[in-house]
Amino acid sequence: MTLEIRDPRFTDLVDHAIECEKVASGFGFSEGPLWNAQEQCLLFSGILCNRIHRWSAGADVTIFREPSHMANGLAADRQGD
Repeated sequence: MTLEIRDPRFTDLVDHAIECEKVASGFGFSEGPLWNAQEQCLLFSGILCNRIHRWSAGADVTIFREPSHMANGLAADRQGD
């Protein structure tokens, strides 16, 4: 997988030699990724399948919420909710 860097400031945050890896597929249209640092997991919306999915290293993608009521972008407040 190729990473295209369009702004050199990106390398201030992420090493330019990073390797990208596809960890899952088949969601149709995904949106709204949210990293949960406390639980070390990524939540993202599967809009077309009306679900919010959960991914963490070493585990399969699971369903976090269904139905999601067509949730799009995800966000957390200061308490992590």
